[in-house]
Amino acid sequence: MKLGLKWLTVKTNRSFSSHHIAVLTALWLTVAYNWVLNQQILQWANHVFEPLQIGLNLLLFLINLILISLFTYKRSFMAASSLLFIVSAGSLYFMHSYGIVISKEMITNVAETDVSEVSEIVNSSMMFYILVLGVLPVWLLHKISISWQPGWKQLKANTIRIACSIAAITVILISHYSAYASMFRQHREIKYLATPLNVISASLGYVNKHAYAMEMSDYQDITSDAEITRTNHIPRLLVMVVGETARADHFGLNGYAKNTTPYLSQKMQNKELISFTQATSCGTATAVSVPCMFSYLTEEQYQPKEAKSHSNVLDVLQTAGYQVLWVDNNSGCKSMCDRAPTIEVEYDATKADCQSGKYCYDTILNRILADKIESVAQDTVIVLHMVGSHGPEYFKRSPENLKNFKPECLESRLDHCTSDSINNAYDNSILVTDKVLNDVIELLKKQPQLSSSMLYVSDHGESLGENGIYLHGLPTWLAPETQRHVPWLMWQSDEQLDWQCMQSRANDAISHDNLFHTLLGMAGVSSHLYQSDLDLTQSCRQN
Repeated sequence: MKLGLKWLTVKTNRSFSSHHIAVLTALWLTVAYNWVLNQQILQWANHVFEPLQIGLNLLLFLINLILISLFTYKRSFMAASSLLFIVSAGSLYFMHSYGIVISKEMITNVAETDVSEVSEIVNSSMMFYILVLGVLPVWLLHKISISWQPGWKQLKANTIRIACSIAAITVILISHYSAYASMFRQHREIKYLATPLNVISASLGYVNKHAYAMEMSDYQDITSDAEITRTNHIPRLLVMVVGETARADHFGLNGYAKNTTPYLSQKMQNKELISFTQATSCGTATAVSVPCMFSYLTEEQYQPKEAKSHSNVLDVLQTAGYQVLWVDNNSGCKSMCDRAPTIEVEYDATKADCQSGKYCYDTILNRILADKIESVAQDTVIVLHMVGSHGPEYFKRSPENLKNFKPECLESRLDHCTSDSINNAYDNSILVTDKVLNDVIELLKKQPQLSSSMLYVSDHGESLGENGIYLHGLPTWLAPETQRHVPWLMWQSDEQLDWQCMQSRANDAISHDNLFHTLLGMAGVSSHLYQSDLDLTQSCRQN
């Protein structure tokens, strides 16, 4: 064998047996890609290295040995090992840099990420991880001479190795059952950190939940009884603004120390606006939250296939007689606008609102709304889907004239920035949301011929480095409150609702479960899907 690196030449006549290479590969998978897990275990043990940690790594090694033994054949070994190395290296980068875990929710997030979002997270550090811990081991593996046995002998050897590994795992678990049972019960996140098992488990979970073709023939229309029942026949315009990655606790009007909402705070003081301060998101990623928000299913009932293949609130409104328009400045509507007219904001560097890289600033939504509102002559719902505070490059979400907080973190490697600079960049993006929502309200005020309302709800929150966690997408049971506590704002132009009554509900515990039914209530639409107890406006409605 000859390893031909220019700066290193190693010659040997030795050929590795398939058994030895399987053991070495399993060892590499265990040692190279699981130090985030081991760091976490040390934290749980107050930085004392315990025998239990050695045993856990031995278990991981044996499981990895079983995994690699399934592919230890001449025709499949290189492909399987190469894929595991590169995917594991990428997973390690994200776990270490952003404090995330690899779950099926995270795989869903990745699968539904567009090119613009990918370009914002690819950086030199990520490439370094993949090259050094992924590509380089793959290259070295291809340089090694491996002695393979004939097919049936290789199968026999692999089977024996798998059987011995299973036996060893059984002995370890039985001999220390109470200790491991306690560890796995108290720290369920272990399975989301153990690499590459986390990637495999999460991917299988994703496939199990999402392996279906979303054809229109699969769509089940359950809106046939929807109708407008209100007595006031002035054309009603409802603007639904879907926020992105906004945290309720970073809105100045909710008590945040920085004045991130100067316009909206003034409207709160004038009692024009209501902020529901205790709103919880259905999920921690857009791919989960948006379908869940617009579906009649509650968080407890939510299943991706059912939400996407059955009528959502926009379908109900259309059947009742509303015109519906979805305007998207994000990564798509996640199937919620499949049956509605849609405008996708296209990046155009010549436009003043499009100087941030791959996305236009959300201020462009106001221009589109102003154009569309001129032709509104009947009941209409317009959904504005913001890019909001999408990270990790928060600084790209705000134009220079709205950067009130400095210095900003100017890169995607958030762990390379100070906490203050990360928060400054994020808070400047909230300033943009404040301006966009204020401008929506001011535009609606100028439409006396319409009965207008605005509802703003974010899809999920964000972690900004608290406890070493960044971004979002953690499983809901593990996610910190910052990833699920979202802003929820409401404004109306006339006397549709008893505003004092609505103000009295501002501190009620609510969630995305309420959105479907509240939208129908605000629109004055009846349906068998409607549940009055989940409609925030039901007890305060005047006409």
